[in-house]
Amino acid sequence: MTDPTYQRANDRHNRAIGSIVVGVVFQASYVLAQFIILAVLIREVGEERFGMWVTIFSMTMWLSILPLGMDRTLLTRLGQVAFHQPAMARRIIIAAVGVVVLSSSIAAILIGVFGWSLPWAESILNVTGELAIRDAVPTAVTAMLVTALAIPLMLSGFVLQAYQRGATRHLLGIISQLTGLGLVLLGVWLDWPLPWLGVMIVSPLVIGGALQWIVAWRLMPPRSTPKTEIASETNDTKDTTDSGETGGSGGGAQRVVRPMLATGMGLWLADIAMILLVNSGALVVAQVNGAAAVVPYGAVYRLVGPIFVCYVVIAHSYWPAFGDAARAQDHQWIGKAMRHSMMFVVGLWLLGAAACLTVGEPFIVWWLGEEARPGTPLILAALAFALANGIYHISVAALAGMGYIKVQTIVSLGMLGVYCLATWLCADSLNAIGVMLLQAAGIALIGIVNAAYLMQVMRRPTTQTP
Repeated sequence: MTDPTYQRANDRHNRAIGSIVVGVVFQASYVLAQFIILAVLIREVGEERFGMWVTIFSMTMWLSILPLGMDRTLLTRLGQVAFHQPAMARRIIIAAVGVVVLSSSIAAILIGVFGWSLPWAESILNVTGELAIRDAVPTAVTAMLVTALAIPLMLSGFVLQAYQRGATRHLLGIISQLTGLGLVLLGVWLDWPLPWLGVMIVSPLVIGGALQWIVAWRLMPPRSTPKTEIASETNDTKDTTDSGETGGSGGGAQRVVRPMLATGMGLWLADIAMILLVNSGALVVAQVNGAAAVVPYGAVYRLVGPIFVCYVVIAHSYWPAFGDAARAQDHQWIGKAMRHSMMFVVGLWLLGAAACLTVGEPFIVWWLGEEARPGTPLILAALAFALANGIYHISVAALAGMGYIKVQTIVSLGMLGVYCLATWLCADSLNAIGVMLLQAAGIALIGIVNAAYLMQVMRRPTTQTP
């Protein structure tokens, strides 16, 4: 007879690998879409407005904080109970959706009311051309408004990932990326203004989220649950955040929402730090050197983008699997998965570094034009940034999947403070290379501290349970 622990570990591994394979194809479709869109856009709108759009797009990523940590909480808490406690899984999904819909609605209202009066052209985006000044406000507000409204839809992808259906999530993502590409090309052909083109560029968030919810909703357990199962879940529910101990009691809603908010708040604070670290570079460059200076920074950022987005695919594929393994106290599987993930991170980075250093600069010049030429130092800084992201994402997936949140939150916020201070002190002399290196150093230090803490956790004695 097959050992159920081995069978479960094997199924966990196969689902993660399947998600990674399809996820890489999805990221390839994303890279292809971005390659075509950016090449068309810079020729359509010119250098300054292109740099302005790159800055606006990076700022829309700041809205990733709107889920208040509920997206990654789903990977952590839903990943731990999805296959064992269906009624609890349903309550977790409903609670997460409620929180995210509320926060996104408030953000959309604030953007719609106050966004139009912000000094986008003069103070934020630092543009001087007549067309750029004309397009700055409507482009920024519409892009951020659509992104805010898409956040609740994007939560569906994390539900699929928590149920270890990452392959399905990525297949639907491929459809949404290709659809969005078609809409952008249609807009260019019809000579739509930049604000409308911006909406089309972010439209895959809405399209993909809607498609994923159709599938995710079918995975949700039915409302009716046997009383024996509810009683079992009441006794077995764990609050594993930074303790691994069983705890908590009380009514159903309170028992679900309070631990979720506790986990979500920690992940949310860590998210704020990382989102600002990863996505603030374009704004810093624009503030110091003008919107046109963002062009080479944005080009090299996207050159190494395929490397670190693959790291995100790996992390999200293994994240719920780490939670499932932690629930079974299968630290042997966790250690093996960590080793394989880190080997993949380093191997992928070496291949990407060889390609970027060999053909990266001529490729960018052919792709976006001479004004986008980055130079070898900026490419090296971007490669350091990509490797730092790999270390960070894998260590966070393991720690958060196992329920250890506090350490990464504290370290992430601390490094954000150091990064902001260094950026402020060096603002007068900071160029794109300096910004990228500061980002890489901050992210790498967070990942290294997380990995060190994970090694300490793995040394703790556990009792293996099937």
